[in-house]
Amino acid sequence: MAKMNTTNYLSLSNNLFSYFSNSIKKYGLFLLLFMGVLSGECQVQKGNDIEGMATDDSFGYSVSMPDANTIAIGAPWNDGNGTDAGHVRVYTWNGSNWVQKGTDINGEAANDLSG
Repeated sequence: MAKMNTTNYLSLSNNLFSYFSNSIKKYGLFLLLFMGVLSGECQVQKGNDIEGMATDDSFGYSVSMPDANTIAIGAPWNDGNGTDAGHVRVYTWNGSNWVQKGTDINGEAANDLSG
């Protein structure tokens, strides 16, 4: 797979895409990743917003989307299992929204920065 940059896009299925120049926005410690489908000439958001737990978790620091219906999002500074233990959440597409699959995958100890 070719390395992505801000001038190209990745086709994940028939019409699901992640167009990097318009899809990833960073606002301070927030990261917004737009996942959408083509509807004629327009981009239409695919499902609900996916939000992190706290502003200083850096939710979205790492993102993996192995297929059009699964996304894993890391938050390395999450404190759920100790200060800055970090965690990863996996979401699946249920046909209308993104839903968390299972529970958070937490770092094992404080300062692990998992995610």
